[in-house]
Amino acid sequence: MSKFLISEITMKVTEKAVQLLEGNEYLKKFPVERIMRDTKITEIHEELLKFKK
Repeated sequence: MSKFLISEITMKVTEKAVQLLEGNEYLKKFPVERIMRDTKITEIHEELLKFKK
C-alpha cells in the first residue's frame, strides 16, 4: 500500500516537472523521463498486486 502511495505521489511530481520543462527534449537533457518511466512501472505493478488479492 505504501509503495503504491509513494509511486502515485512521485508520478504527480514528475508530471509537474515535465510541465515545467514544457516537454522540450526532457528525454535527453533531464532524468525526469527515467523517473517517470520507473514510477509508472511501479504503479502498474502495485495495481496488479492489489487486483490479485
